[in-house]
Amino acid sequence: MADFGIEKILKEYPIARKTEKQKGHKLFTVFKSLKNELENLEFVKSNSNLFVKYSLGQGAWVKTPWLAIIDKRITTGAAEGVYVGFGFHENGDFSFGLTQGEQNVKKEFKKKAPEVLQQRADAI
Repeated sequence: MADFGIEKILKEYPIARKTEKQKGHKLFTVFKSLKNELENLEFVKSNSNLFVKYSLGQGAWVKTPWLAIIDKRITTGAAEGVYVGFGFHENGDFSFGLTQGEQNVKKEFKKKAPEVLQQRADAI
């Protein structure tokens, strides 16, 4: 039986990250397929404010590739704001839930970023 979607990523990503080049890797096709599935869910398809985005890194594998359903009224990407996120961790674990973009907070608040992120999480 073939592995599909999330199972395939959980099984293959940790190995690919350590042993294979990223460019043109078949896992991009798997992520694109999952993205398409999410985009075709009725609640996403019927809400023009929602879009789906994913990343495995740009030019190099990331530790935690992700897939997200983002509301453009809140944010335009995963670097900031709050969104529904799916994380595929390098140890083969999977997580999903409300996720905060950390990148811009870390740039702006530096050492205080963990405190700011916690305050925002508490507010949510």
